[in-house]
Amino acid sequence: MSPVAIYVAIACMAALLNIGAQMASVAIYKGRFYVEISMIVGLATVLPVKYLLEKLFVFSFASRDLFHDARLFTLYTVLGGITTLVFVAVEYLFHLLFVGEAMRYVGAALGLALGHLLKYQLDKRFVFAR
Repeated sequence: MSPVAIYVAIACMAALLNIGAQMASVAIYKGRFYVEISMIVGLATVLPVKYLLEKLFVFSFASRDLFHDARLFTLYTVLGGITTLVFVAVEYLFHLLFVGEAMRYVGAALGLALGHLLKYQLDKRFVFAR
């Protein structure tokens, strides 16, 4: 299986995990800022899992040591912040434009797809570059 195919599989798994974590968050808490909190819960759930899976199975990258791995994870997270803005903007736009949770999750899926396309290119060029 090609690295891109593996990346897509991980991205799909991460998208499902993210949306599932958001749905669980909403089921637990529907108070003030519940949408924003659910989005943070989804992102925080996926970030370390996605980093490890991509590092191992997409880029076959081995860190030199724990300090190097921490630096990579930091860069991965910072670049992820950029792509997360794409994801969050699309999801939140759907939340504002359409009525109902279902359309917000459609926006989340679309935003995640766009964000993952950008993230793969950034990771390939900057995080896991040889």
